[in-house]
Amino acid sequence: MDINSIISALTSSDALSGITGAAKVEAKDAKSVIENAVSPMIKGALGGADLNKVKGLIEKYGGSFGDIVKKIDLKDGAKLLTELLGKNEASTVSEIAAASGVEEGKTKNILSACAPLVANLLGTEMKDGDIGALAQSLLKNMSFTDLLGGLFGKK
Repeated sequence: MDINSIISALTSSDALSGITGAAKVEAKDAKSVIENAVSPMIKGALGGADLNKVKGLIEKYGGSFGDIVKKIDLKDGAKLLTELLGKNEASTVSEIAAASGVEEGKTKNILSACAPLVANLLGTEMKDGDIGALAQSLLKNMSFTDLLGGLFGKK
């Protein structure tokens, strides 16, 4: 799995419809946030969360992607987002809002709607429950400049 695969899944018409409905935002705002969110969210999750918790959360959102899209719960997604991003939540949301040109409150709602979907996608990629292998796979698909930017607080 790579960043583009995650973005494609989240911006498919069904997923985008579910996200915009749950977050009560326009499709163009949701798409902009999603396109700018996946890389910082992955960096935030891998850098700020307890990987044992991340593994459990990813497993919780297993099953059919279509079923998860139909049952997006913004409050549950917000809790998941907080768990996934840990100490990096505020800075990651701020970074994504700035990059996407969407107000922070709307950005957080969009990310909260996306969080269960991202967890589902990651869960389908996680082999034999190996969160380390999943992290390694995702990180190898990120550009070197993207990783350095994240480490030094720049995009």
